[in-house]
Parts: sequence; structure tokens; C-alpha cells
Amino acid sequence: GDWDETAGDRVWVDDWKTVAQVSRKIRRFNRAEVEALRGVLDDIAKETGGRVQKTETELSGPGGGPVQLREVVINLPPDDGDDGDDDVP
Repeated sequence: GDWDETAGDRVWVDDWKTVAQVSRKIRRFNRAEVEALRGVLDDIAKETGGRVQKTETELSGPGGGPVQLREVVINLPPDDGDDGDDDVP
């Protein structure tokens, strides 16, 4: 197809800004145009397999069975303030 020579001009657009009753011409980033282009590129990537979709991963244990968890509980005696160093008064 024909290439639109003005396509790059749509990323930045002319706008007017008025501050203290003084109008000035400014260049504004055209966010909507860029988002539309990204949407088209995303659609093309999905159709051609260029974008891998995220899939959920499940964990399994041996032979595809459930994952076995082991809980270890250690009951420590209460801290009596003694650091165990008998050489220091």
C-alpha cells in the first residue's frame, strides 16, 4: 500500500495554550494516536503468533500428584536473659 508521508506528523500536534490572557502555539504529544497504533500492532502480533499469551502454571509433585509439604515446629524454651557465656560476669 501507499505510505502516508504525514504519519509522523500525527504524533505531535499543534495546539494553543493561554496563560494570563496570552495565547501561544505549542506542540502537544498525541497520546490517542500512539495508543491506536499500539493497538493495531498488538492485534497484528497476536494474529501472527508474535505475542505469547501468559498462561497459568500449576505445581505438581512426583507422578503429577499433589505437592507434599512438610511443617517443622521447634518449641524453644523462653529466653532467660543468659547468653550462655559463663566466662563474662
